[in-house]
Amino acid sequence: MKGFFRSIIVRVALGVLGLFVLTALLASLIAPASPLAGSLEDRLAPPAWVSGGASAHPLGTDQLGRDLLSRLAYGSRVSLIVGASAVATSATACATCGSTRSAAAAISSSRRQR
Repeated sequence: MKGFFRSIIVRVALGVLGLFVLTALLASLIAPASPLAGSLEDRLAPPAWVSGGASAHPLGTDQLGRDLLSRLAYGSRVSLIVGASAVATSATACATCGSTRSAAAAISSSRRQR
């Protein structure tokens, strides 16, 4: 297990995953505006680093004037919940199937020995 964390690929993957989790947990602090509030005056605003972009909307806005950074930050919460639920469900199903199969194999082998 010690060699596992020495791999650069593992470190990068854990860093990206940590960034996603941190973004989801701190969405209310990171988001500059409400993800649902729109302003038709600000619709299709470019990102802040492009000419015409504003620092009020660092990643720009969509067709309804909603801030994209806010929508990404709050959307990451939903994505992480769905992903964690899928992992938990599949782990539970696999553990159940595995324990049932091993129990059936033990019963079958005990019957053969009689």
